[in-house]
Amino acid sequence: MSDIQQVCNPKIIVVVAHPNDAEAFCGGMIAKAIQAVKLYEQLAVDAILQHSSRLAIQALMSHPLVRSFTRATKLVGVYMYAHTAYIGEWR
Repeated sequence: MSDIQQVCNPKIIVVVAHPNDAEAFCGGMIAKAIQAVKLYEQLAVDAILQHSSRLAIQALMSHPLVRSFTRATKLVGVYMYAHTAYIGEWR
């Protein structure tokens, strides 16, 4: 059972009656993570094309490693400050 915990999420204790149950559980988590990253990618492209900091923040908030308005806002601000010469004006 410790292998299942480490594969899925070290903070979640997984109790399964059958090995296929663990595979379905982990597979569902992986599918959700992939969907979240795909949404991030789509929103990031829209943000770049529209030069929209609002969309950039929304994109980062959808990313599984960010998921926070405060973090996303800081990341967008730092990125825009560091790369102003290359990205031009954003709204």
